[in-house]
Amino acid sequence: MTLFNRQNFKSIYQRLLVYLVEISIIFIGITISFLFEQWREDNRQKQELIGLAESLIRDAKIGKAHLESDLKGTNTWLQNLDSLRIQRDLGKIGESELFWFYNLLAGKEFGLFDSKSPAYLSGISSGLLTKLPDSIQIKIYNVYESKLPDLQHLYDQQNKTAEYFRNEIMIHSKAYLYQKNVSTLAIDLKEFADEVQQPIYGNLINQFFTTESVIRDKNIKITNDFDLILRDLHEYIGVLNK
Repeated sequence: MTLFNRQNFKSIYQRLLVYLVEISIIFIGITISFLFEQWREDNRQKQELIGLAESLIRDAKIGKAHLESDLKGTNTWLQNLDSLRIQRDLGKIGESELFWFYNLLAGKEFGLFDSKSPAYLSGISSGLLTKLPDSIQIKIYNVYESKLPDLQHLYDQQNKTAEYFRNEIMIHSKAYLYQKNVSTLAIDLKEFADEVQQPIYGNLINQFFTTESVIRDKNIKITNDFDLILRDLHEYIGVLNK
């Protein structure tokens, strides 16, 4: 009887041990599977964040290059407008300044300005942008949602000022500013030089100059912001790749 009990206990113990081993194997398998899925999900998200950061870097470089190109145009505007102010006071305006000013009023000196970033818009719509560090998010948001739209507004304002002046002042002026007895419409520089001496043109030149000075300052600040964004994104990619 004692022998039977010992054998029976041993059999139960062996079965229990087998069950424990099987449960342990299943638990370990589930844990490993969970950890693997978690690792795969974390790796997938990391790759998405790296891809977003790289896209934001490309857009930032394009935006910075655009601003640097626009800054050259802005400096040209400021130089020409300053020359016009000085030459008006002297009563003699050069032909190159007159041609440039006429083209400005005709809308030929305005370029397209686009404040949008495809990578930023994609990151917003997908929600992936919120996964970036807060410090980077804030810099990017300030540039694309505040500073660039504000700069674009100033560009639009300059264009609308020229358009209004052209349509409401120049067209209704009694002075005929174009060459006579020619087959094509061409500005008469002498007539236009006399017209530009009117006080209203001086006010317009000053308005253009003041706004363009603000544009220049904002351009430089946003360009510096892009440099900071590029630095932070490169550092962030470096951390993700470790």
